[in-house]
Amino acid sequence: MPSYDLCPEVTIAQITQQIVQAVICAAGRVDGGLVLSGHSAGGHLVARMLAPGMLPNAVMHRVQRVVPISPVADLRPLLQTAMNAQFGMNAAQAAAESPVLQQAPKLPVTVWVGAEERPVFLDQARWLVEAWQTDLGQTDLGHVISAGQHHFNVIEDMVYPQSALTQAFFA
Repeated sequence: MPSYDLCPEVTIAQITQQIVQAVICAAGRVDGGLVLSGHSAGGHLVARMLAPGMLPNAVMHRVQRVVPISPVADLRPLLQTAMNAQFGMNAAQAAAESPVLQQAPKLPVTVWVGAEERPVFLDQARWLVEAWQTDLGQTDLGHVISAGQHHFNVIEDMVYPQSALTQAFFA
């Protein structure tokens, strides 16, 4: 599980590049296929890994599935919030780092979100699914709204091998 520097010490684009390097490093340590997942900002970052040219081809070809959990998929609304003082984004940067605006991946993706999350997280997950379904008709795209789950417990089922969330990594 990689960590990364935080804004305002670095930009979101720099964080994205830190995760690129983390995925490359992880890929160098294991053989076979890769499954990428992240929660909240991490969901944003794993979705960004699917942008064309983001990962080297040798690594990207090993990615078998991606599970963004409660992802922040469109950064443009953040421009209107007080949080942008920390992020320091302009409109072009927000658009460049928004997975909803990147080409849909050609591999299985399951976007997961808790049904009891704040509406903005439900919206962000739906926006990502809608954008990627529209772009070139991505058909291997799941959207799970997990009953009874909220932003802080939606990942808890990962500790149970038979949970639907854990199984999403292997579907």
